[in-house]
Amino acid sequence: MLNDYEITLDRERIAWTFGTPSVRTQKLPLYLWEWGHFTTQRGYYTARENYPQYLLIHTLNGEGKLVYDYREYVLARNTVAVLLCEKNHRYENISDLWEFNWFHFSGSIAYEYYCLFNDEDKLNIQELRPGEPEAKLIAEIITQDNRIDFIKDLNTSNRISSLMTMLISRKLRLQRDSRINTIEIINNVINFMTENLTAGISIDTLADKVNLSKYYFCRLFKNQTGITPYEYLINLRISRAKQLLRTTNAILDEIAERSGFLNSKTLIYNFRRLTGMTPGAYRRYELMF
Repeated sequence: MLNDYEITLDRERIAWTFGTPSVRTQKLPLYLWEWGHFTTQRGYYTARENYPQYLLIHTLNGEGKLVYDYREYVLARNTVAVLLCEKNHRYENISDLWEFNWFHFSGSIAYEYYCLFNDEDKLNIQELRPGEPEAKLIAEIITQDNRIDFIKDLNTSNRISSLMTMLISRKLRLQRDSRINTIEIINNVINFMTENLTAGISIDTLADKVNLSKYYFCRLFKNQTGITPYEYLINLRISRAKQLLRTTNAILDEIAERSGFLNSKTLIYNFRRLTGMTPGAYRRYELMF
C-alpha cells in the first residue's frame, strides 16, 4: 500500500492519494491511478504531455485556465472536464482560490468514453453542480482509500463507468434540446418569410425577429438548411412564381411583384438560375400536362 498525503499551507490544501492498480485490476474496463481534492492559490499550475492516463477535473469554487492541445478553456465553478493526458496541456489557477476534485483513470474503454464525452475538435466543459448525482459519484471516487482490494476496485470501475455514462447522456440530451430549439427558431423564420414574400426582407430583419446577431443567425440557418437565409428566400419566391405561372394568366411583371421580386428581369434571372429554364418555358411546359 502506498501512503496518502495532505499538505496545508496558509489557505492552500492539497489532499492526494496515490495508488498502483494490480495487474488484475488493470484488466478491468476502467480503473484508478490517483485521486484527490485541491484548494490552490493563484500561481498554482500543472503542465505535462505524453502521460498515458485520463484526467477528470470537477471545479467546485473559483476558476482555472486550461490550455489543452493548444486551445484555451476556462474551468469555471461547477464545471467538469475530461482530458487525455497524452496531449499537451497545462492548467493553472486564475482566481483567488481554485478548489477542485480530480482523479486519473485508465482502462480498455477509457478512450471511447473520452471521445463520447468530448466534441470531435474540442473539449466539452460541462456544467455540474454540487448535489447532482454525478458530483456525488465523483466525491465517492476521490474519498476512497488505496487498499489493494479487488472487490473495491470492481466497485470503483462501476462508479467511473456510471459517472461517464451519466455525463455523456447529459451531453446528448443537451445537444438534442439545442437541436429542437434550433429547428423551432428556423421554422419561425421560414414561416415569417413565407407570409411576407412581397415585403422588403433583409438579413437584419430576420435576425432581429429571433433576437440573434446577424452573424450567428446566418451560421445557424445555414447549418440547419444547407443554404443562406437569402438563398432560401429566393427559393420561396421562385416557388410562389411557379404556382402563379401554373394557375394564373398574369404577365411576368405582375408575377414578379406578387412573388416578391423587384421586376420581371430579376425574376427571369433567378428563375433560370434555379430551374434551368425561363418562366415562359416553364409555363408552356406545365400547360402540356
